[in-house]
Amino acid sequence: MFVGAIILSVVTSAATGLLLSPDWQFILKGVVTFLAILAQRFALDHRKS
Repeated sequence: MFVGAIILSVVTSAATGLLLSPDWQFILKGVVTFLAILAQRFALDHRKS
C-alpha cells in the first residue's frame, strides 16, 4: 500500500506539473490504478504456475 500511495502521489505531482485539468488527472489516476491491478493479477497468476 505504501508503494501504491507513493506512485499515486508521483502521478498526481507529474500531472499537476504538466498543467493537466483535474478531469484528466482523475482519468490518469484511474488508468494507473487499473494497470497496477492488472500487473498484480499477472504476477500472482504467474507465481502460482
